[in-house]
Amino acid sequence: MTPNDIKELIIYRLVIIGFILCFVFPCFAVITEETGSFSNFLFFSEPACAYDKWVSHVSEGIAIPNYNLYAPWDRQTNGFGAFHIAAANELLHWNRAINELLAARYGAAQDTLTANNIPYQVVKFNDTDTGRIYYLLRENLVTAYFDDQGTMDTGDDEYGSFAYGWGLFVYYPLATSPMIINVVHPNDDFIAPYIAAKAFVEWNAMFFQIAGAGREIAWSGTYTNSTSLSDPSRIDATAFNYAYKIFCNKIRLQFGKRELSIQVHSYDWNRHVGYASNQISAGSNNVCLNLPVRDLSNLHEDMIHHGNPVMLTANTIGTHRQVMFNDYYAFFNHAYPVSYSNADTTFTCNTNIDLPGYSMNRQAIYSLNGWNDYDIFDPFLHIEMDELPNCFDQTTSNLNWFYGYDTQTGNYNLNNVYDHAWAYYEQLVHNLTSTLPSLFAMNDNQLPSTPANLQVLGYNYNSVNLLWNRSYAYDFKTYEIMYSTEPITGTNFLLFTRNNNALLASQANNQISISSLNGNTEYYFKIRARDYNGNISGESNMVSATTRLTAPNVQLSLDANGIQLTWKAVIGATSYSIYRADDPNGTFELITTSTRTTYSIPTAFASGFYKVTAMN
Repeated sequence: MTPNDIKELIIYRLVIIGFILCFVFPCFAVITEETGSFSNFLFFSEPACAYDKWVSHVSEGIAIPNYNLYAPWDRQTNGFGAFHIAAANELLHWNRAINELLAARYGAAQDTLTANNIPYQVVKFNDTDTGRIYYLLRENLVTAYFDDQGTMDTGDDEYGSFAYGWGLFVYYPLATSPMIINVVHPNDDFIAPYIAAKAFVEWNAMFFQIAGAGREIAWSGTYTNSTSLSDPSRIDATAFNYAYKIFCNKIRLQFGKRELSIQVHSYDWNRHVGYASNQISAGSNNVCLNLPVRDLSNLHEDMIHHGNPVMLTANTIGTHRQVMFNDYYAFFNHAYPVSYSNADTTFTCNTNIDLPGYSMNRQAIYSLNGWNDYDIFDPFLHIEMDELPNCFDQTTSNLNWFYGYDTQTGNYNLNNVYDHAWAYYEQLVHNLTSTLPSLFAMNDNQLPSTPANLQVLGYNYNSVNLLWNRSYAYDFKTYEIMYSTEPITGTNFLLFTRNNNALLASQANNQISISSLNGNTEYYFKIRARDYNGNISGESNMVSATTRLTAPNVQLSLDANGIQLTWKAVIGATSYSIYRADDPNGTFELITTSTRTTYSIPTAFASGFYKVTAMN
């Protein structure tokens, strides 16, 4: 074989090997990599990025002038950007790309996006602010969109917007906090992206996502916020929500616990006068506020107690009144009092709010699905911040000053528009930061205190009502009520827990009705508490109660005498009480008692509702 033959054979074999390797090891796209300030990319100038000032490019729209108020330095217009309503197949490809991203197959994620004409880049972002590496799903900019803001100042011109407007999605693989920070209204909640971005870094959260279009850019019928098609808090089938659910599932799998989702909003200035600067809820359908905002144990290891009675002294930020705790915070809660206490003072916290959040908020629904509202942990928090806190006089000049307006130049200093807002709201972020280590450890290394003074409040045919002195535990999980038809010793009992009644998940609860018992039977009860680390408190005193006779099975019949109530005799009954109400949900009043098992209904009361109880 000649040297040329050998050379050709080697080349041939290399070609074959390369061909095989293409199947064994697919060639994925090379993703974009950038190094720069993540904060500058989002809000200011960062030449190292393909584009910067991300928030300035969010797609805009106006359905009704002044329906929602916007940043004074950023006018909203129709025609600056667009919103693409995703088709079902596009969402399937989008899901695949996100799953590839979270599996660290970044090139495969990019290939999926490119192959399906989804105008997004996978970006490995080396953040010089923190030294962290983030992975971004970032929409390509359409430079044809332009907004001069209606001013002569070229410094505020906006070049480029989005054709899809699905949002920005940030993944931090090395995060230690199982948290998702999300902003669904980046235009009219115009300080929310900045506060949320600062919080994302400080809280060491795993995910951060911001919607990419205003909610007034696409809607159906007559516009209201609830008819918006571009608002991901109201529409489930959006790229934003598909990403949100995958992010939640990633956290649940990796950390073995439910995510803590913080949704950041801000509300229009001069429209909610008299309310606190921060309105906080755990979702508008959740009535019992818990950690990280409120700790119902006696440790007070919560956001509330990391605050101070005076949150800002007068004139800390320009000219304003002193800001007390209840001027700064208000909480949505209807179960057990919310209070603050330290060595010097105790007071009831403000619960007067008017913005608890949209009742069908899609992110809240997913994070709270199957969750017990009385559990010690709230997986979802809705935070609303006033765009000009009420400690400032509510004037246009104050609003403009608050966001960096320079009266001498007649322009906004775009490098400082968030300075005053951050100076005012950073305490909220810091107060929550202080709670996170204890929250995620969820272990006070103590037994729950023993519930005491168990008492019988009352009883019925198949239930007994109990009252006790509560237990305390930072990591409380449930009360366990032990019950048996014999005096309780060893293991001769059944348990009634949070699985039977959700209220038993709250350590502040101190009474319950034990249901599904047998009639005319003596029961014995004790109570104890269990925490999330398997620790069990001591047992309370034992009490007993005998349930009433079983309620008769009442039937209606007609005979010559008119309408009759009839029922079968109950063993052990000496008489029966007949009750009537005008409404089945109203108050039943005693009509008569009888030793017989029939009752003739008077004509005047023929249209009422009746029930019969057996008496012994």
